[in-house]
Amino acid sequence: MEFIFGFPIWELKKTDKFNRKKIEQEIYKAKEEDTEKKDEGIRSTRGGYQSDLSFPPSKFKETLKYICGQLEGPDGLRFPHSIEAAWVNINQEGNYNMPHNHGNFDGFAGVLFVTDAPGLHILNPSVGALYCDIKKSPEGNAGEIILFPKSLLHWVEPSKSEKDRITFAFNVHVPDLYKAKLEAFAASNEKSDSK
Repeated sequence: MEFIFGFPIWELKKTDKFNRKKIEQEIYKAKEEDTEKKDEGIRSTRGGYQSDLSFPPSKFKETLKYICGQLEGPDGLRFPHSIEAAWVNINQEGNYNMPHNHGNFDGFAGVLFVTDAPGLHILNPSVGALYCDIKKSPEGNAGEIILFPKSLLHWVEPSKSEKDRITFAFNVHVPDLYKAKLEAFAASNEKSDSK
């Protein structure tokens, strides 16, 4: 965990618990079973597939097991939290996600990169300030997870790959944000003290 733009952002590295094959299988199966027409106007995806938030968690057992294991792990969240919504994004070459956020700062947005999926950009809310980074752009390697405040504007550039770019997005509810911020600050201090 580190503070970027004054906000806590977690980049959780892939562990040996990541079973890409099983996760991809359950994602493609859920997509196959999803016959409802999508209204592109209310979704961030352009040209790609984005599942509904209403998919039952039982469709994504392997995926959620991996995510929860990471969130509960030693580098994960050190405060009470729960996943409140989750959905799949599958982008093919040229598909992208428009700039958007996931609501107010009452929790975190998360992304599991199921395949190597570069192209996510998180905008610095102080973009007009001098001498600051404009955006954070994680590498997006398969098996990695990034968590950032839901309120931060972010987007995904058009895919340049001929293979599907698959991510599993989710929102994390945090009942006590003040405590979460203190825990995040303490964790970042511990990390910098150990260097």
